[in-house]
Amino acid sequence: MIRRLIFFFFILLNLTSGFAQLKDIKIIIPKETGFSYYDFVQFFPNEKFFAVCGNALSIINTETSEVIDEYDLTYGAKNLSISPDGNQIILSVNNDLYVFSFINQKISLQYKIPTSDLIKGLPNSEYYSSLPIGGCFFTEKKNEIYASIGSFTLKYDLEKKVVISSHAFPVTDYVIHSAYFAKKNEVVLAKTSGTLSTIMKQSLDDLTKTTDLITDAATPTKIKVRDSLAFCFTSNKYFILDLETGSIVHEVRMPKYESYGLYDKALLKDINKRPSITKPDTINFSKDEYVYDIDFLTKERLAVYATLKGIKF
Repeated sequence: MIRRLIFFFFILLNLTSGFAQLKDIKIIIPKETGFSYYDFVQFFPNEKFFAVCGNALSIINTETSEVIDEYDLTYGAKNLSISPDGNQIILSVNNDLYVFSFINQKISLQYKIPTSDLIKGLPNSEYYSSLPIGGCFFTEKKNEIYASIGSFTLKYDLEKKVVISSHAFPVTDYVIHSAYFAKKNEVVLAKTSGTLSTIMKQSLDDLTKTTDLITDAATPTKIKVRDSLAFCFTSNKYFILDLETGSIVHEVRMPKYESYGLYDKALLKDINKRPSITKPDTINFSKDEYVYDIDFLTKERLAVYATLKGIKF
């Protein structure tokens, strides 16, 4: 298992005589970045810079690979998001939302908002004030963010520091993660009731409007949205979900555990069950091949898998 990802490789290709050759390799080493279930790299709108969320928030010049500014963070930083104008950055550290400005190539912490303030005034919120932030991101509207905390989902105005609108799922549900589906101005979120988990769409225009996409016993651990595709990672499978049709277009089984630190063979057998939703790809992926990440090349319409055995398209 890869426990730390600390290198980011930028390869410049020199196309000569019809062949692509390596011209230069730049290795960027920001603050150590732990194995993450979330996106921890995001480009600014002008693509001149990108941000890395690890043990620090690092701003890197895309062309020169120079780390131009950093802000140290504690363990648990996730949910990196950059505002549409590129002037603000948010991320969460456990039950705190950090809000940064990015002006003149400098990052500055403006303020922190604890969970208790984000959900203050919502029904029964006093019982959930210490919960971590499951997901958060900027929407297309100025100063507006979306956040999910426990069973609560809400839109929040960073300038006025007030909740714009909210929707709470039943108290038995817990929103694990949420991602922005910009193409449709929707949220793709994963929630669990303990025995079953559901991946669904939620309208940002009306948070009460939700559409179930997939219900399964496996717990979703990460969702990435690219174009109209959701790349979903669960406790026993990886799959690509077409958000337009609601159908799974590709599925890969997670490898079985050899021991998982368990001596109870019956329990290990139960944990190693790998029920599929569709027909898993056993031709291109071996039974012991872990998938660490999936992304999408929009122009080429290609999914890119980073696995234990290499990069696959």
